[in-house]
Amino acid sequence: MSSLYEPGSTFKIITAAAGLQSRSFTADTLVNDIGIIDRAGMRIHNWNHAGNGMITVGDMLYYSSNVGAVLLNELMGPETFYAFLEDFGFGVSTGVDVSAEEQGIVHGPASPAFNAAIFVSNSYGQGVAVTPLQLVRAVAAIANDGVLMKPYVVAERCQSQPSLPEPDGQQTADISYEYEENEIGRAEVSFDGADEGNQGPEQGCVTTMPTTIRQVIEPGVAWTIRRMLVNAANHYAPVIWGPKTGNWADQWLVPGYEVGAKTGTASIPLPGGGYDPRYVIGSVVGFAPAETTRYAVLVKIDRPEGDAWGLDAAIPAFYEVVSQLMRYERLEPDPALVSAGQSFDHQ
Repeated sequence: MSSLYEPGSTFKIITAAAGLQSRSFTADTLVNDIGIIDRAGMRIHNWNHAGNGMITVGDMLYYSSNVGAVLLNELMGPETFYAFLEDFGFGVSTGVDVSAEEQGIVHGPASPAFNAAIFVSNSYGQGVAVTPLQLVRAVAAIANDGVLMKPYVVAERCQSQPSLPEPDGQQTADISYEYEENEIGRAEVSFDGADEGNQGPEQGCVTTMPTTIRQVIEPGVAWTIRRMLVNAANHYAPVIWGPKTGNWADQWLVPGYEVGAKTGTASIPLPGGGYDPRYVIGSVVGFAPAETTRYAVLVKIDRPEGDAWGLDAAIPAFYEVVSQLMRYERLEPDPALVSAGQSFDHQ
């Protein structure tokens, strides 16, 4: 909550959602991904420098196309794009009940630091800084039919009324404390004793209630993004299942459940400028089950050794967390969501 990082390609989820909600493009809009383009004095390329041809927004997420993200974001324009970043809660604190929360760094059109290069790189999650909580909350909103919620850590606050002990250890009187500020701002304390016998401390608890912030995108747009992210998650499944089954085609990531997910490889800024050439941050963010979501999950692995993209480490960790959560919730797996060679007993 106080650690900022550049989210990388996981941020393409937000680009897709903002464009679909603003009607800047539709799920069927095509852009020509030739693999490498020049924008704002920069050469933008996909992770493998290869093009994917004419692609939709769903393809952009599936192939994690940087070029596709830039081209789609240009259809949206900076004013619309950054308005949705604010609506999704980036660049402002979430208000979570934990101290020292960072706000993140977003340089929109009103910022002195804004320029064309920032707009280009933000579309695929570079040049913008977020907290893990901000990102997972935004993705949770997509799982929640587009409704952004205020996060909290403490589920319940309980306060007991202390009792005065008798010399022999018996407790006979409850004490309540009342605090009032006098005219100079100092707290005055009064004590009220009760003589109801040996009742011990009484406890009063206040439960934290869910708080809605806003409807960021329509339920239909949220559903469309979820279906795209299920396809993306199935695209990552061979990292887990290929060595086990010999099947390297798309398949269910967690057998028995629909899971939505998007990977991201983030560069690490250096103090003097530029990016660390040796290390990256690998991450996966997603939710499960896709249409009856119980959990939104972010796995973020800093500087994984021997993993150029960070995904060989992040995808297995995401898989393990989600599969165990489905077991913890005792959610019945769907036999129709099992690919050849897979089984429910996959641990």
